[in-house]
Amino acid sequence: MKKIKSLLLISFLFLLVAAAGCNTTSTNNNGDTGNTGNTGDTGNTGDTGDTGNTGDTGDTGNTGNTGNTGNTGNTGNTGNTGNTGDTEPEGEISKIQKGEVPLETEVTFEAVVVGIVYNQDDQFNNTNIKGMYVSELITTARPYSGIFVFVKDTAEVDAFAIGDKISVKGLYKEYYENSQVEVQSDDLSKLGTANVPNPAEIDDPSTVATPFEQSGTEWVPTENHGADGEKYEGVFIKVSDVEITNTNLGHGAWEITGNLAVDKEMFYWEGKREVGKAFTYIQGILTFTYDAFKLAPRMESDLVEDSGDTGDTGDSGNTGNTGNTGDTATTIPEIQQGNVTDKAAITVDKVMVISPAHKHSGSPTTWTFFVGTGTAGDYSGAMVYKMVEGSTFPYAEGDWLKITGAAGVYETSFDHYQIQNAGQEVGPNEVTKLADSAGTPPAAVTVSAVDLMDKAKHAKYRGSLVKIEDVKIKTAPDSYGNFILENDLQVTAYFTNKNDYSTYTVGTEFTSITGIFDVHFDVPTVHPKVIGNLVKK
Repeated sequence: MKKIKSLLLISFLFLLVAAAGCNTTSTNNNGDTGNTGNTGDTGNTGDTGDTGNTGDTGDTGNTGNTGNTGNTGNTGNTGNTGNTGDTEPEGEISKIQKGEVPLETEVTFEAVVVGIVYNQDDQFNNTNIKGMYVSELITTARPYSGIFVFVKDTAEVDAFAIGDKISVKGLYKEYYENSQVEVQSDDLSKLGTANVPNPAEIDDPSTVATPFEQSGTEWVPTENHGADGEKYEGVFIKVSDVEITNTNLGHGAWEITGNLAVDKEMFYWEGKREVGKAFTYIQGILTFTYDAFKLAPRMESDLVEDSGDTGDTGDSGNTGNTGNTGDTATTIPEIQQGNVTDKAAITVDKVMVISPAHKHSGSPTTWTFFVGTGTAGDYSGAMVYKMVEGSTFPYAEGDWLKITGAAGVYETSFDHYQIQNAGQEVGPNEVTKLADSAGTPPAAVTVSAVDLMDKAKHAKYRGSLVKIEDVKIKTAPDSYGNFILENDLQVTAYFTNKNDYSTYTVGTEFTSITGIFDVHFDVPTVHPKVIGNLVKK
């Protein structure tokens, strides 16, 4: 899409020279206004290229605001994020995406990881990180605020996670008209964590879409790109109240309302595809690949099916109450956000084992473990309570499972959400290992111990792998091996041997402790997976 920018820039410079020859004193002002209009027509080209070459950088902000106002009138999308821009200044990413930074320029900026693209082996297992979609450190995504960072030498599969705050130093390039920053892994530095911005709300999906047309037996992209596509290239966006309009565009892609293609670059949705199937919303990164703008979800929770569908198909009575409950997959984020009724029958289609198993005494022997969406982030993990029985635990970390059971909520002072057998009774094995096992569990999210004690934040981290830093023991290990840190956060031997903690005393300091966050008998708790997860100073 950047070729359009170059042609408009040449045309503009030709007109500028011609206008100068007429000695018209108002030429510059009229030219700026004209550029703003062009911006509305082309999506982003006019103001950025002109600003960089004429030196009117100082005026660009004002012109940009004017352009955004114009765009708001045309699309209704830019205005939503433009308000955020009034309080949060634009960063280096916006300058790159607006064309204010020349190609092959070395750039440096800080950003938050919003999506990760992995290289995979023949069995579709993630092998390393190919690149990341990153965003400026803002509250809500807006035009030009995201970009793809391509890691030329690849990074370890668990080197980065969604929500990581990173420092980027690399070369700005165009790859098949898609903006990206090329880096070596050594030029990426993890600075901590940051909030992923809220997605930019796109009212009309067609404004960011590339329609496809059938050519023979294949569907191919047209050149009729949506007017706002370039503005949101690489940006985290959300479209609401959409439905499937084409179940198969080829190569795993499909289409929704507004001729917007949904791609599998980061996540392959295995739900049932049929024309008319409705979604409350779908969110993800707007990518530009193979000559088309596409929406790329990052994880299962980015696609929220319209619950109204199940109600409509359940008019015949019992089918609506039972059959549809089984057909409609429940996601971990829905469970952890309290959107599933306690004891309701659920099926969780594809979740990854992210912890060892805890063995319960009694007969039969039962096991409790934790599963996740496969990606680090908010609401990404959950406990599976006593749903597996047998003398040994049959699954390994990284295994993908399908689980049919019930949602569970313990009515305690800290509501504890989990997946369990109906009535908390251990029944037949309702856990199935999927054929595409095994994957790689996501890296831990670094969180302050103070945040883990904040009840309002528990749902975000509950069931997920977290890492806390610079903590000290307040109360020595009890007979079960559990001890309390200075901020009253508990650490247990739930997965480890309690004797491994025998040398810990009051005042023992740790550089870091990593484990699964849980609310354990009403106490906010971290369950280390192995003794090596506790790093003493």
